[in-house]
Amino acid sequence: MKCNDIWYHLYPLGFLGAENRNASPGYPSGPVSHRLTELVGWLDYLVDLGVTGLLLGPIFESESHGYDTVDAFRIDLCWRRTRSEGGQV
Repeated sequence: MKCNDIWYHLYPLGFLGAENRNASPGYPSGPVSHRLTELVGWLDYLVDLGVTGLLLGPIFESESHGYDTVDAFRIDLCWRRTRSEGGQV
């Protein structure tokens, strides 16, 4: 990292319009698909702005899709679902 790098912190919960909470344990959540790929279309725009680094957070599995991480090795379920599967994107 250099002193002149420009980082963009993206809060994907709001940007990708995810639901507020994961389904309760034992509640069927439907098929899983990857929501984070929807960011790809924005990457050229960020580069045009001069952004050299992208920080996503929070993205790890949590109960409320926030900073209450329950598994730092799993991407939160809300980023892996599409609107047709019960998500909001």
